[in-house]
Amino acid sequence: MLAYGEGYDRADEYVRLSKATISMAVRKLINFLVEEYGGAYLRAPTETELREIMRRNEARGMPGCIGSIYCSHWRWRSCPTALHGQYQNRKGYRSIVMETVCDEDTYVWHMNVGAAGSNNDANVLKLSPLYHAIVAGLWPPRTLNFTVNNRTRTMAYYLTDGINPRYAFFATPYPDADTHKKRVINRLQEALRNDVERLYAVLTGRFHVLMHPARFTTIDKLRDAAHAVTILHNIMVKRNRHGYTGLRRMAALAAVGLEADAAAADGSPEGAAAGGAGGAAAGDVSDADQDAVGEHVVAGPVHNPVNAEGTLLYILQARQQALDRDEQEMLRDDLAEHIFPNRHQFLLPYIEG
Repeated sequence: MLAYGEGYDRADEYVRLSKATISMAVRKLINFLVEEYGGAYLRAPTETELREIMRRNEARGMPGCIGSIYCSHWRWRSCPTALHGQYQNRKGYRSIVMETVCDEDTYVWHMNVGAAGSNNDANVLKLSPLYHAIVAGLWPPRTLNFTVNNRTRTMAYYLTDGINPRYAFFATPYPDADTHKKRVINRLQEALRNDVERLYAVLTGRFHVLMHPARFTTIDKLRDAAHAVTILHNIMVKRNRHGYTGLRRMAALAAVGLEADAAAADGSPEGAAAGGAGGAAAGDVSDADQDAVGEHVVAGPVHNPVNAEGTLLYILQARQQALDRDEQEMLRDDLAEHIFPNRHQFLLPYIEG
């Protein structure tokens, strides 16, 4: 049923099992997948994994990015009559919302299922545990520093579309791209954000249960089914990701960087020039540069007993940092300044022909 999206009473024609038996077997399979593998394949990334994600996104032109976030509607065929008004979306049918965060390999790090289809993306965000963890300072770790346009930040961000609020943990496109520089960052941001939109095409291609209107009768069953197919998807991605084109490109780029470092260590002018260019592309800032632009450096919360993690002052500071609209606009401007000089390198993989 998960693979083909068939009804319970259709499979009994060729497997010779009753509808009740198939329903019970599918339910036990879903519970087993969620309970046995949910903790390993559907969880938040560790700090080491986050640094690897940020390193790969920095090479793609987005330093500090830890994934893309997107919401999709799953039609609910067996929605109880009493809930029709609550779960009816703008298209006139009942649905639930799936909020998903994934990386460039479509590996899912977060999935929140259960918001009513009558909500839009902004309302779903306020119902998400991810949002509450971010504004409380629990996620992502504030120890992940990154530098964009000579500004050091501690607030990692997600790529999203323009419908979401202007928060510091979102990188949205320019609403009025009236210059070439703005159009460049919008094009790259849209190309990288397609990772999470491509995810739903992959999920529905592998598991047709998400393609058809859901026949489950409760939200808990819908949530468990979505988590089960996501866990199976993550298992496939983790097993096969070593052969993905993106990882092969990253490995080739790392090999070139090692050769440049080796040449620089030998003292050759070519190697020194290549090493300097690579360092500039990676966004590294020397101590002297830090002193020169010290007034622009954004410091994270000071860790002391007064505002230590978990205290009220820490939560208030984290909330102010996460919901700062001015910081979101500054981040977008800094990304534009960072991307534009190397726009040909960053946009080349996404240009046809």
